[in-house]
Amino acid sequence: MAGAGSWFRATLDVTPALPGDVARGGAGDAARPVESVAAVVVSVRVMPWVLRLRSSFGTSHSSTSVRTNAIIQVDVNGVHGLGEAGLPPKKHRVYEADFEDCEAFLLSFAARVASADLSGTRVKLASHSTSAASCSSDSDSAASEGASECKDPPANPFDETPPEYFAVLREAQDSISVVSRLLLSCLDTCERGRAGEASSRAARSGFETALLDCWCHHRGLPLYAAIGLPGGCAEGDQPRVSFYTAALNEDIEKIVQSALFGWTYTPHLKVKLDGDVARGIDILRALVSARGLSTPGRECETADGLWSIDANSAWTPRISMEYARVLRDFPFGADASARLFMIEQPFPADLLDRPSLADSSRIVDFDDVYSVAAWVAVKEAFEAVGVLVYADESVRHSADVDELARAGIVHGVNVKMEKAGGFRGALQTLDAAKRCHLKCWLGCMVGSSLNSNATAHLVALAEHADLDGALLVDPECEPVSGGFTWGKGTGAILLPAGIEGLGLVPKPALTLAHSAIVSEVP
Repeated sequence: MAGAGSWFRATLDVTPALPGDVARGGAGDAARPVESVAAVVVSVRVMPWVLRLRSSFGTSHSSTSVRTNAIIQVDVNGVHGLGEAGLPPKKHRVYEADFEDCEAFLLSFAARVASADLSGTRVKLASHSTSAASCSSDSDSAASEGASECKDPPANPFDETPPEYFAVLREAQDSISVVSRLLLSCLDTCERGRAGEASSRAARSGFETALLDCWCHHRGLPLYAAIGLPGGCAEGDQPRVSFYTAALNEDIEKIVQSALFGWTYTPHLKVKLDGDVARGIDILRALVSARGLSTPGRECETADGLWSIDANSAWTPRISMEYARVLRDFPFGADASARLFMIEQPFPADLLDRPSLADSSRIVDFDDVYSVAAWVAVKEAFEAVGVLVYADESVRHSADVDELARAGIVHGVNVKMEKAGGFRGALQTLDAAKRCHLKCWLGCMVGSSLNSNATAHLVALAEHADLDGALLVDPECEPVSGGFTWGKGTGAILLPAGIEGLGLVPKPALTLAHSAIVSEVP
């Protein structure tokens, strides 16, 4: 499952906190007192993890049966944290990272840690080394390697995060927390982190998840509690539910078989459809028939499930209007609650990067995929029949949310960790959506349970989700066990009680793979 990886190791000496400067807050403090640590040894490792899929996963722009994601392990004084960066096939502006980008990010991060001006902090870098000789502290080239890195003092890693989140980690003065904040800052301010490109955001998401998971294990806290969220939903709310994704396939029967598998976990289904309207309707009819909803007396237990359609930027305004027409009275089920809930990303991912000339006079041109006015009309057409329009590929960070809201083309946004750059970026994006009165959906990449479980810790902030990434993967490829469960017959995301961090346990294959890398570390 795993291949060769890269590592970075550093020893940081932390001056004890001044008298009265104590580590504050958190349910974990009562169970696990915070100790003062003079030396903090940090190891960060990244490795490729090959995932075989249960069946071919197709969208309008790619089809894969194998994925290679990046798994990151952070070790701080012997306590581990894990993260995973989901890496779909590259697509300009949307998915721009592969494993090599994640390795390059690690080396950039290492150089930033080595070059940061720590003179005004309680931290001193005692030693460091990496698996790349050019970045090794024993090499004369280390200085030149880090020359382009920012040498400024580390910034507050929570400056742009809404103030209600991460209250304990923001203020805690124990050595582990001080170093954790430093490492988060270095993720943000290393050369690749500053670039803000999609390739760096995907990598940063995996690294940040591993750092936070590790910190939570030190504190004895579930990650959602460290953020400041309830486990699954706000008090008194219904649990959040997840959809399962039936991907595109040339063989409609294979789409049906995938959906039947998904319906054993959740009644809610997302269907990938391209611009072929006639075939799209054939796919939907086959799915409805297979579910037993089109014949009286054969209604299944989950007849009230919601449906959504993901276009992955493949539709034109004219195709969208045709779908709106034919789906208006489409029989999704015998029960009125079995209905089409949402259309996802019908428009180009870069729509707002290059508005059409037609919009200078607000002319609605249904044949122009870059006519913002036409997409406003599409939104209104679906709205008229009770269907919402969400953006996915167009949403990378909070600034994109503001642009989408101003354009008036969506009702909501799909936030994914790899697009946003991790938990802090996702929280900023979700906060922007709520500020703009847009609905929030949480998605994940095709990946292991490590990937989807990380996003599950944010589920209280969204109305709906599709955290089905691990269901798409051959279970033999799973690197971890544990995590959330699916509510029987409801598709609810249920995080277990009493967990630490992500609530996951490495399987032997992952433990052995990391041990092989550890043996390289001097």
